[in-house]
Amino acid sequence: VFLNGEFWYDTYMQSKYSENYLASAYGMMKNNVLYRRNQEPDAEILQYIAENDLASEEAYKEFCELIDVQSYIDYLCIQVYLANTDVSEKKNTMVFRTYVNEGTDFGDTRWRWGLYDMDLLTRFSREKYGYQYNAEYNTFADKGNYVSAINEGTLYKALKKNPAFCRQFILSFMDIVNTDFSILANNC
Repeated sequence: VFLNGEFWYDTYMQSKYSENYLASAYGMMKNNVLYRRNQEPDAEILQYIAENDLASEEAYKEFCELIDVQSYIDYLCIQVYLANTDVSEKKNTMVFRTYVNEGTDFGDTRWRWGLYDMDLLTRFSREKYGYQYNAEYNTFADKGNYVSAINEGTLYKALKKNPAFCRQFILSFMDIVNTDFSILANNC
């Protein structure tokens, strides 16, 4: 924002998540939408992870009924590619699901992820981390602004034990880079 030609501050466009927005955007009934921001993964998810080894194909398949794994993967891929230094499993996250199964693509009671509070992408402090370029920041291993590395997240640690998840993650990352972010890659 510039006032009288003088820079005052940055503003960022983002979707305003609410029951109304999610119902409208994803074709769910408004009174059936649950969404959360900036919280740990759901207790049911944490309990399942604590009681089951997701390396097991059977446990992983059952876990995929609790969360939309592709949604989680897409969310992580975007965070990693953009080197977001201000996100973790409980900070700057938004998840949503329906309470009751509506029999629709997004109304199946599985948790899904949405991008939320991405403003530090443009204010990444390379000097703070000793990097010349944003791309040097390792989102998996490096601790960011007030958050832990992705590798330290309970959900990610449990899922990466599963070979199907790892393969799906790698393929999804390549797809996102070669489609959604191809214009960025081609201009580097």
